[in-house]
Amino acid sequence: MSPVIPDPSLSRATVVVHQLPNLFHALHQEHSSVLSLAADDRNIYAGSQDGQISVWDKYTFKLRAVLSGHTGSVLALEYAPQNHWLFSASGDSTIRVWSTRSLYPLHILHPHLDTDSGDLFSLVWSPESHTLYFGCQNTSLQWFPFPLTTPQLLSASPSLSFGARSSSGASTPPSRKAHKFFDSYPQYTRRPADLNARNPTCASRAISTTPPSASSLELGTSPDPCVQSDAVQPLLSVFQVPPENVIYSAHYGYVYCIALLPSHRDGSDDLTFEMDQGKSLQLVTGSGDSTVKLWQLPDKSSKGAPQLLHTFDCGVGAVLSLVVRGDTIFAGCQDGLVKVWDLETRTLVRTLLVVELGADASLLPTGDSTNPLVMATFRGSQTSARKPRILFYGHYDVISARSTGWVSDPFTLSGRNGYLYGRGATDNKGPVMAVACAAAELLAHRALGVDLVLLVEGEEEAGSGGFVETVKRHKETIGPIDSILVSNSTWIAEDTPCITYGLRGVVHCNVEIFNAGPDLHSGVDGGAAREPMLDM
Repeated sequence: MSPVIPDPSLSRATVVVHQLPNLFHALHQEHSSVLSLAADDRNIYAGSQDGQISVWDKYTFKLRAVLSGHTGSVLALEYAPQNHWLFSASGDSTIRVWSTRSLYPLHILHPHLDTDSGDLFSLVWSPESHTLYFGCQNTSLQWFPFPLTTPQLLSASPSLSFGARSSSGASTPPSRKAHKFFDSYPQYTRRPADLNARNPTCASRAISTTPPSASSLELGTSPDPCVQSDAVQPLLSVFQVPPENVIYSAHYGYVYCIALLPSHRDGSDDLTFEMDQGKSLQLVTGSGDSTVKLWQLPDKSSKGAPQLLHTFDCGVGAVLSLVVRGDTIFAGCQDGLVKVWDLETRTLVRTLLVVELGADASLLPTGDSTNPLVMATFRGSQTSARKPRILFYGHYDVISARSTGWVSDPFTLSGRNGYLYGRGATDNKGPVMAVACAAAELLAHRALGVDLVLLVEGEEEAGSGGFVETVKRHKETIGPIDSILVSNSTWIAEDTPCITYGLRGVVHCNVEIFNAGPDLHSGVDGGAAREPMLDM
């Protein structure tokens, strides 16, 4: 049982949020999408699709700097508070390390097999072992233990932008990059390309895990005589992940997300981890193969690889995000579901639906003493031809429930043996949700060929007060309707869907019948004159 969450694993108390967070400020970044975020006590770091990292001041909300150097999208950011480092992983198959104090680049890390590793999707830093773990597009899990003392960039004043320049740029490695083909070794050796493979006669420095010497970092000194560099150049240390620090095919899909267990992120209430107490860290990875994997990390004295402990099958699309808390893993999946896994029992304890269905929704007031209409519009795929516009009518109010005959709270939905029980499950909240979810599914696959308008009222069981007036008032908003669907009907059987196109009802009316002649005496003229009642 987790010391952080004292409740039993299968019956943990639900946290009730009484107040939603308020929007405090918005930071707008033009011309490029934000793909990754990190923050420290002073700055907010936003990695973007154009390969840059915007640095926003948390107190003034102004842009402090733009960190450049990546040539691909910045897919992940990780902050290491003990070192004041910011790690950035990119679609250019590199990881860059930045100083959060000076906002200057410090190191460049190349994965094993370089660009053959593909996009680097996820990062996590272990301060206990001083090791960076990351997940790759080629399905591998890789790690690199940074030396405890690494060369630091020469101090300088930060500027607004650091560009990826050639031999004179601050973000340029101290030697040319090894070419993955011309500087390669036979593939069976699983050895990354380096400069020695192509030109052993030139005193080139192979990229290795050994930091450059202090003398090689002096300004204007190039460690490779074959490379000409400018006189003034703050150099970076360049590292390469060795082949023994790789788990090939860690998943059968892209490794999109990664997390440490217990969590070490700011705001986490997990207990502080101490490696010296004989414990070991665990690693959690999520992938496009719909699985979450739990790995045991080696202890402080060992340099072994992570060992697979368990595989959780989410079964609902790619796992795109992970959060860990105590003995619980929250896995955000591609279809809008969050799978909640318990590590003690290694079972799925909850599935949370957090997806937006994709409709434009609004409330239409019907009066001071009546419930509003809910109007939701699903817009079908764009075509040159006019799409049919369908209106679905339903209601969300229910009638009262008897005090006897219920084995569960009638106003709390409960599921038992494949059925849902609760007031409104069939009349009419269940059908409304079925239509909305079906429309959302079609919309997600770009297969919704109609515009669907849901009009759901809250006064159907009480005479639909204000309904007619509200529909007339918002007729232009509702738009022209080709067909109307209602759900006050039944299926032929539980597994045989049908559409009812005729339904008997009740009509209240007053009928007047008369003829053009004067009133006549029935005893005298009856039978000879036309009688309106007989005609009716």
